[in-house]
Amino acid sequence: MERKWFLGALTVMVLLALSIKFIITPFLVKDHGNDTFNVYPEAIDLGADGAITYNDRALYYKKGGYDGAIAYYSNAIEINPMDALAYNNRGLVYKNNGEHDKAIKDFNKAIAINPKLTLAYNNRGILYKTKGEHDKAIKDFNKAIAINPKFTWAYNNRGIVFKNKGEYGKAIKDYNEAIKIDPKLAPAYYNRGEWYSNNGEYDKAITDYNKAIEINRKYTGAYNNRGDTYNKKGEFDKAIEDCNKAIGLDPVNFYAYTTRGEAYSNKGEYDKAIKDFNKAIGIAPAFPEARYNRGIAYFGKGDVKSAKRDYNHALTHAGNSLRQRIKNALKELGKKR
Repeated sequence: MERKWFLGALTVMVLLALSIKFIITPFLVKDHGNDTFNVYPEAIDLGADGAITYNDRALYYKKGGYDGAIAYYSNAIEINPMDALAYNNRGLVYKNNGEHDKAIKDFNKAIAINPKLTLAYNNRGILYKTKGEHDKAIKDFNKAIAINPKFTWAYNNRGIVFKNKGEYGKAIKDYNEAIKIDPKLAPAYYNRGEWYSNNGEYDKAITDYNKAIEINRKYTGAYNNRGDTYNKKGEFDKAIEDCNKAIGLDPVNFYAYTTRGEAYSNKGEYDKAIKDFNKAIGIAPAFPEARYNRGIAYFGKGDVKSAKRDYNHALTHAGNSLRQRIKNALKELGKKR
């Protein structure tokens, strides 16, 4: 499924396991030189991102939210203008709120104070990736790795940028290196699995998604993408089972509703499919995959008018790959007239 462009609108940042604690109770962890500990609020892509989960965001806002976090870190900076971690953390808050220029300014300041703060290079690199400035992102990840050659998140994130640039060999090499350093880095398995799935190596993809889920039983993205891969293999019941799990963990996961809808549609259960696509569209009205696939379901039911309406609507938001599929579908509609 063509999801990558859309994820930018939803934000591609994630806080590591203890990052929420770090924001709620800041400065519990000190800078240990090369930052080899996965206890900082580092920005990563979960393959899409494993972004801050919906519940994590709710917890974050309950504990003071955006204004509270900005006030806290600003106060810390006022007390100690040389606190690089405070600038880094405030930059993350700005990033998560979509204030990219302010975020970059804070990451720059953190690096100016502490040129060996790998977190700031990593976070700034993710921000550049989000902005589509791939070469700048790679430069920052390179710097983070040069400072700390065992910084797994920098390898993982650089791999994503290489993938986005079409340099797939380099991407796989980075995912492999991240996994070699940390065999329990679930996002690296997720990202490598995504590449395998898109490359038609479905069994390898499922193996990687299995591993990601084994490490993190609540990894909704891995359940969804494994379901998507099962769809590609024609194992629709397994796809539905995985999507049920993803939706159970995250009831607003519109990707999972879309993937499950595809499985129902492939089974000829068009009413169930349309119900799922409706749900996905209700959560994310601009997500073109849901409109496109609902069009396919309508076409399966013989409702050409509704199918055409959905295809045309999906065209307004589609990327190049999906756009071509929609055009092909519209041609098929023309033959039915």
